[in-house]
Amino acid sequence: MRAYLVLAPNLLSGTRLALIPVLWALALRGDTWAVGIGLVAAGITDVLDGHLARRLNATTAAGAALDSLADNLLIPSGVAWLVMLRLDVVVRFALPLAVWFALYVAFITLGLAKFGRFGNLHLYSAKVSAVGMYAFVVGCFLTSDMPDLFGWLAFAAAVVAVVEGLLCQILSDDIDETAGSLLRVLRRARPPASDRPRRSARDRPTSRPGASRATERPVGEGTGPGRVA
Repeated sequence: MRAYLVLAPNLLSGTRLALIPVLWALALRGDTWAVGIGLVAAGITDVLDGHLARRLNATTAAGAALDSLADNLLIPSGVAWLVMLRLDVVVRFALPLAVWFALYVAFITLGLAKFGRFGNLHLYSAKVSAVGMYAFVVGCFLTSDMPDLFGWLAFAAAVVAVVEGLLCQILSDDIDETAGSLLRVLRRARPPASDRPRRSARDRPTSRPGASRATERPVGEGTGPGRVA
């Protein structure tokens, strides 16, 4: 039973990956409502797979790679579906969408060039922005009057998250799936106190010139005419 439970996170990530071609087919048919519902299902699998992996202590390199692949295929697909089905939203948010997408492409390109794979660092900021963007995009598909303020906030959170991800990749030597935040990456990049160079005795300041030193004499040896034979 335990072995089957350990597979659950990967099955959820695989389900999200399998949903992408289905949602593409629905988008090509112009079924906006169905695409929105499908994105809700994809978002649920995105939340559950990471939660179960941590809860069951079933985090693996293969599972993390599958999760990253699903996320990095779903995100640009969502942008494409917005262009296809809600072009009015894309026009209203053209500037923040263009800025975020350029930074996101840079993030993906850097991860592939530097590490040879998608660089999903599981940052806290990325989780917050994912919730905001899921809610915004799904809302655009399910309703026609999403507040503009919500969209600006969602895109602002997404830009902050991708910039933090870029900085983490620049400062890291390998993909750390548990990075969490830029602050933690900076702390890990600093050498521990035990590895920092210490001043040797030669580097320490010497005593002042002309300072008196105590002279040592052999035991039993005195000075002057009263020396004991």
